[in-house]
Amino acid sequence: MNPAEQHRILPASPGQSGQIAALARETFLQTYAGTTIEAHLTAYVDEHFTEDVMRSELETPGFQYLTAWVEDDLAGYAKLRRDRQPPGISETRCLQLERIYILKAFQARGIGHRLLDNIRDMARTAGDRVLWLQVWQQNEQALAFYHKSGFTICDTAAFRLGSEVTRDYIMRSDIYP
Repeated sequence: MNPAEQHRILPASPGQSGQIAALARETFLQTYAGTTIEAHLTAYVDEHFTEDVMRSELETPGFQYLTAWVEDDLAGYAKLRRDRQPPGISETRCLQLERIYILKAFQARGIGHRLLDNIRDMARTAGDRVLWLQVWQQNEQALAFYHKSGFTICDTAAFRLGSEVTRDYIMRSDIYP
């Protein structure tokens, strides 16, 4: 990381839904291009990463987005949810890290770790016991990041992308207040 770079982690607002939707589309396509049928990726982002979807989620209690900035550039984001109980996890106070993506141009600068540190602090403050996520079993870069960040595999789940069904890991990281 360049010491002169200024990283900021900020909560997102509904007024940023267009920016976040564009970032979500770009990072998802960067991550999964070449791993599946292109039409499936396009259909997925067209359904899940629109300005209307982002605005609706940002206005819904139980959902939260954090944005990561480098100087004045939006470099990444995280999406958090409190409305799901994961398979393989019995604790009742869980926070789901549904998405965490950093643009390729900003990766390997510690931004993902800063986002994760902020998320853990929020979870501790809220009294959560477990931070959990679901990740594609073939996403080696993400798996390495999560393992390095203290997550362990506790179950598996299916993920549908178009007509394809892939296997994901459910991973957890215990949080102690």
